[in-house]
Parts: sequence; C-alpha cells; structure tokens
Amino acid sequence: MRAFAGLCELGGLRQRAIELKARAEELAGQIDDLLWNERLGMYCNRDTTSGAAVELRSWTGLAPVLFDAAKAERIEEVIKGNILSETQFLRPAGLSSVAASEPLYNQAKRGLYGRAIVSNWQGPMWILPNALAVRCLVRHGFKREARTIAHRVLATIYGGLASAGTLFENYNAETGEPLWAPHFMSWNIMALELIELLEDF
Repeated sequence: MRAFAGLCELGGLRQRAIELKARAEELAGQIDDLLWNERLGMYCNRDTTSGAAVELRSWTGLAPVLFDAAKAERIEEVIKGNILSETQFLRPAGLSSVAASEPLYNQAKRGLYGRAIVSNWQGPMWILPNALAVRCLVRHGFKREARTIAHRVLATIYGGLASAGTLFENYNAETGEPLWAPHFMSWNIMALELIELLEDF
C-alpha cells in the first residue's frame, strides 16, 4: 500500500495516496498488536481458527521488519536477536528459511504430493528472504552485517554454478549444496543486487 501510494502521488492522485498511507499505517499497527511474540522476540503467524500464535521462528515472521511495518525498537530486537543470531537464522550459506533452533528445521527435499519432490521452506536458504534482509540491514545501519550475508549467499550461488552449471531455487543453509529446482531464475535475479552491494562498500 505504501508503494501504491507512491505511484498514486506520481500520477497526481493525492487523495488516494493519503488514503493508502493511512491504511498502511493502520495495518502496521495491527501487525504490531496482534502478531508480536514477546517470548520469541519476533512476529508470528496466528491460527485463524483459534486466534492462538503459531510460535515458530519462520522467515515470514521477519517480514514486518523486512518491510518496515514494525516499531523501531522491535526492528532492532528482531535484527539482533533473530536475523543476525547464529543460533537462529544466520547460517554458513546465508539466512535459513526456518530458524536452526526449531525442531522443524531441516534441509531435506520434501515429497509432499505422491512421488513428486517439492520445494522445502523448512530450513534451506532462499535468495528472496536473504535479499530482503540485506536491504533491511542496510536501511537500519547494519552495513557490515549486510555485506557478510550478501557474501555468504553469493558464495553459495557461485558454488552451485561451479558444480552444476546453473542456479537452484534453494540451497542447504549449512553446506551451500544446491537442493531443489535446477535452472530456477525468478527471484534469484535479486543476486545482482547483492553483487552491487559488495561493489558499493
């Protein structure tokens, strides 16, 4: 909504931009009120049936911080206690999609539909959340840490290119081994942004 508000302003739709900005702030407040989990020091999903918090350290719980839809003090808490924590998300190959402290954390290819092997968001490193996290870290003054993550992710991608000659959808967060979906492009194109970051500082 913030991005759309910016487009509306460029197009001269000032009233619509004001409405979208107000709605964005309202939603950000609801995220803080309803999804913040004090015990985990990050945001959690909620069970839509019971309303109970789903206490799982997943990368989606970082999203309010990655998109600046969180209070300033909580942004720093999530960055220091989760994103940059080696007991949580920071792994040798980049940020994992689920924290290493979670029982669910694994690097396996998952066969969920009959004999088909499908992608796994339960631990492997994906470029999408890593690139979003690097952007967030740069915005909030953690440039050295952003550079470290960018370097780990790019080293992982390069390793896959060197060994298999292509990009993959995800990688083992511990070893950097390519896991699933060879010849995958999509958000892997965000690696170019990480290269620019390393060139800039």
